[in-house]
Amino acid sequence: MPSQTCKLNEYINRVFLLRFDSGHEAIARFPTPLAGPPHFTTASEVATIDFLRRRQGFSIPPVLAWSSRAEGTDVGAEFILMEKASGCLLSDVWGDLPRRERGMFAKTLGEWERRLLELKFTHYGSLYYKDDVPAPLRAPTLLEGISPDDELNSQFCIGPIARRDFWEAEREGMDIDRGPWRTAEDYMTAAARREQEWIRGFGTSHILDDPDRVLPGQGTREDHVEFLSTYITLAPLLIPPLHEQVMPVMWHLDLHASNIFVEYSEEQGKISPKIPLSISSVIDWQGTCIGPAFLQVQVPPLYRMGD
Repeated sequence: MPSQTCKLNEYINRVFLLRFDSGHEAIARFPTPLAGPPHFTTASEVATIDFLRRRQGFSIPPVLAWSSRAEGTDVGAEFILMEKASGCLLSDVWGDLPRRERGMFAKTLGEWERRLLELKFTHYGSLYYKDDVPAPLRAPTLLEGISPDDELNSQFCIGPIARRDFWEAEREGMDIDRGPWRTAEDYMTAAARREQEWIRGFGTSHILDDPDRVLPGQGTREDHVEFLSTYITLAPLLIPPLHEQVMPVMWHLDLHASNIFVEYSEEQGKISPKIPLSISSVIDWQGTCIGPAFLQVQVPPLYRMGD
């Protein structure tokens, strides 16, 4: 049992720091309804962390215990218990770094992201342990060129996408296509067909709800369904021709300074990052999915204008 518990955050997840008499520290995270679909959100995050640690050797805090079935836990909630990340938060030292060091770190982060692109997945969706996904919802293959006898191939699979937009509000109870998908076209059009079904079943007219807030030409439910049908027709023309641009890739979509830890030294109680900066850990893999490269790969929030 921890000797001290401290709440760190409460929004999408309730996050607690646990301190033990032995000096060890751990992080306990409890997803709120905002985090995403029950079971799939937690199961996918845990599998993703384990897979990346074992396959690519990424420095991610290991999971010590977890459950994606709230009804089967003593606390009545899904949870992930993991080691506390090593290093110091980049956000704590970023403002004091010289401009040159910030620029050099872009190369370090780019090399880290390149290692993600080395993973040649065969389908689009989210990553899971096979035992957490019913057989009909598993993609038949995992990675290009991997042996069927490979240990990871026998333990992991690509299953339904755990991204929140496929599950939020009434969508959680809808019978819609959540993958896994084999082609970029299927991936792209599934979201449009999902919204068509939601509009038909649950969409309401903003004109009736609040006439003062509706924009001119906003249209009716039927108009929106028709617009989405046009998008579905045009989707094949929006897909880049090169395989490298559409290949299924995993990407961390929230690489800001509070999710990156760097190695540091401490003198007289003052923490200083080691120069050049070296990544010691990356956290927050919740909601990570596998999608087409041209939609997934993007500039990290850390280096976007205004961040």
